[in-house]
Amino acid sequence: MGDGLNERSKLSFMDTTGKVYIAITVIVLIGMIVAFWFISRSAPRGTLLIVGIILWVVGQQVSGIADREMRFLGGVCALAGFMGVLLGLFDVFRKKKPARDSVATSRHDSNEPPLIPPGL
Repeated sequence: MGDGLNERSKLSFMDTTGKVYIAITVIVLIGMIVAFWFISRSAPRGTLLIVGIILWVVGQQVSGIADREMRFLGGVCALAGFMGVLLGLFDVFRKKKPARDSVATSRHDSNEPPLIPPGL
């Protein structure tokens, strides 16, 4: 009789739970990229970096628990935090375009001639 762990590690395919975990991880990470994009666009500089650091620290703390599901949660959280830190660093050091005033641009676009008042 062999050890169950060694026999399981020799299998060339993944069990159903592992496939579900990988699918969940991919979905969560894609969702986090979208969330990071929204944070980068709407929040002040440095916010994404702080969110990424917090996620990474929480992931490191949670993954220390010996339960398989908690390690999974901690790993996903740490990976999302790592991505957030990298994207946050890019966000901090890139030059953002100044926001255009929507009222001023709606009245007159620089490529068009000025409007003629009615009655002339």
